[in-house]
Amino acid sequence: MRRYVLCAVAVEGFHCWPGAPAGSLEYLRHRHRHIFEVRMKFQVRDNDREIEINQRQNEITRYLLGRYGNGDGACEFGNLACEHIAEELLEQFGASACTVLEDGFGGAEIVR
Repeated sequence: MRRYVLCAVAVEGFHCWPGAPAGSLEYLRHRHRHIFEVRMKFQVRDNDREIEINQRQNEITRYLLGRYGNGDGACEFGNLACEHIAEELLEQFGASACTVLEDGFGGAEIVR
């Protein structure tokens, strides 16, 4: 049997996609806002888990604001896509999986 701790945080953030195709998606080339929802999965050994959920969620939020925070409580992700953010968080925290969604809908998931 495998056990996992699930952590979820949300941060306001801005990014852009410089390579967005012309036409109906061209607006994505410019800086735009999302609520980035981050969901991470951490394997634990037993039911007396070694990862405390609230503590880890706070660590994830502090990491994002410390690395990308703009001083107003939002993150400036530049041209990073959800895939980039998920992969960075997966490596930084040693998670089993990381999902990053834009506004609770589309996004990306990276799994070890």
